[in-house]
Amino acid sequence: MAIRGEQLVAAETVAEQLSLDAMREDRLRAERAVDALNRRFGPGTVGPAASHRHAG
Repeated sequence: MAIRGEQLVAAETVAEQLSLDAMREDRLRAERAVDALNRRFGPGTVGPAASHRHAG
């Protein structure tokens, strides 16, 4: 399997596709919040609960 990308541009320069799926929009909003927190406090600070080890 191979993936190839050509003529890629910054995400800020393209139109955003609208979605009628409210759950998808909520997930995307949460992902942006997680990304912002990880940029501010360091990689791995915040992430999905399933990816963290349980205490004990």
